Amino acid sequence: MPVSGIVVRVQQSRQQQVKQLMEVMEGVELHPACTEELLVATLESTDYRQEHELTDRIQALEGVFSLSVAYHNFEDMVDA
Repeated sequence: MPVSGIVVRVQQSRQQQVKQLMEVMEGVELHPACTEELLVATLESTDYRQEHELTDRIQALEGVFSLSVAYHNFEDMVDA
């Protein structure tokens, strides 16, 4: 199961909207380290395809400037 730590840079005026949309996404956990321009989250998915789809959905949200992966663990996927 891939697990990633991400940082999402957002437009300040849309931060609350983006945060609310991310909070209801399955596999996304927002962290309190969020600021007015940055949202910090953990993504958990069953496979790489699902993780890629999730990051694409987040990047497509109105007000999102960028998504950066700060941490990625996939050691249990080596044999998959």
